[in-house]
Amino acid sequence: MFIIRIILDLIALVLVVACLAIFGLEGLIYLSGLDMGVPLGELWFSHLPKGLNLTQSIVQRYISPALWEIAFVPVLLMPAWKGMAVVGGICLLLSAIFRQIAAWLHR
Repeated sequence: MFIIRIILDLIALVLVVACLAIFGLEGLIYLSGLDMGVPLGELWFSHLPKGLNLTQSIVQRYISPALWEIAFVPVLLMPAWKGMAVVGGICLLLSAIFRQIAAWLHR
């Protein structure tokens, strides 16, 4: 469980730093008079189209098609900085849950 917590913490850290960077860049773009809020799904597809398609097929085929529609699609339609913040927050929450479970098991 320790390794899972470390991986979740690292993913959350990377996502939060990327979120802040994108938020800052979008803020500068907004101040220059343009509105360039890019959705997270569009950003992901522009950099790694096979990764987005693979994630969709895995979630829909092996987990649940409803999970893709209910959980993934709204996050992918959010602005990139907000979507990354949501996913980073979920990773931090899961890491805290695993930390509490590990503390409970070591009693």
